[in-house]
Amino acid sequence: RRDRAAVTGPRVAGLTGVTLQDAPTVCHDCIWWQSREGRTTDKRKWIEKAETEWGPWGTVYYDADGHVLGSMQYGPAGLFPRAAELPAGPPSDDAVLVTCAYLVETSSPWVMQSLFLAAIGDARDRGAKALETFAYRYREGESQYERFLVHKTIFPSDFLADFGFQTLRRFGHVDLAVRWYLRFGLSFRDVEELLAERGVEVDHVTVYRWVHRFAPEFIEAARARQHVVGDRWHVDETYVRVGGSWRYLFRAIDQFGQVIDVFLSNRRDAESARGLGNPRTEQAGAAAARLFIQESPTSPVGLSFVSGPFAALRKLDALWAVQPIEASG
Repeated sequence: RRDRAAVTGPRVAGLTGVTLQDAPTVCHDCIWWQSREGRTTDKRKWIEKAETEWGPWGTVYYDADGHVLGSMQYGPAGLFPRAAELPAGPPSDDAVLVTCAYLVETSSPWVMQSLFLAAIGDARDRGAKALETFAYRYREGESQYERFLVHKTIFPSDFLADFGFQTLRRFGHVDLAVRWYLRFGLSFRDVEELLAERGVEVDHVTVYRWVHRFAPEFIEAARARQHVVGDRWHVDETYVRVGGSWRYLFRAIDQFGQVIDVFLSNRRDAESARGLGNPRTEQAGAAAARLFIQESPTSPVGLSFVSGPFAALRKLDALWAVQPIEASG
C-alpha cells in the first residue's frame, strides 16, 4: 500500500549556508552588504562568522510544494559594513538590520509581509532592542511590481509604517548636505569639503545630484510650516549681480520675512515695477492691512497696482525709511 504524502502549508526556514542554495541564484555569491565599497570578502568565511556569532542570518519562505517564494537577509548591523556607507546610514549599533529581500516573480506582496513578520518575531526572541531597515517614499500610484519586485534593498516607507516602523534618520549625509546648501548658500564644492571634514568622501557632482533630487522635498516640507501671510507688507527694490551683470530685484515680504512675491528685471522702469504681482499675491492681498514702500522713482508706479492685488487694503502707509526687506534675503 502507498501512504498519502503529508499535506503541509507554507513555511519559513532560517537562512544559512545550507538553505542559501534554495534562495534565488543571485543571492548565492552576493557580498554587496558584507563588504565596503571597492573591497571584497569571502562569502563562506562571512557565513561561518555570522552563524557562529548570530545563527541563521535571515529566512527563506517556501510554499506548500516546497518551492521558494522569497528570502530575506538580516542580522546584527555589524555584520553588514556596507550599511554604514549608505545615505541614511549608519544603522544603530544595537539594532538588527534587514538588508534585503528577494521575491520570485510569481510572489505577491503578502510574501514580503510574512518575511517581515518572521524577522520581527526572530529579532524579539533574540532580545534585539530594535529592527531597522532602509526605506523609500514611492510616489502615489506606483505599481506593486516597482515597489516589491524591482528594488531588493529598500522598502516602501508606507508599507513599513504598517508594521510600526518609525523614521530614525532621513537621508543621513544627503539630508545634511542638502540642508547646508539651501540654508547657507554654499557651493557644491564647499559642501564637499565640509562633508570631508566629517569623514564623508563624496564628489561635488554627487552633491549637485542630491540637491536637484531632494530639494523639492525640503521645499514642500517647509511650505507646511510657513506662517499665514502677515498683514504688514514691505515692498522694496534693490539691485543684485546675476551672472556678472547687474539686475533690479523687486520684492515684497511680510513682517515675518516671508517672501510674498519676487520680480527680477534688467530694467528699472514702470513696466518692471508692475511686474510685481502674481496669483498668490492677489490671493493674499485681502490679508494686508498696511503697505510699506521706500521712496524711489518707481514707487508711484509700483503703487499703481494697488487697485489690483492690494484692492482690499484698509490703510496705505508710504514710509520713506529703510525697509527690512534689505536684510531679508
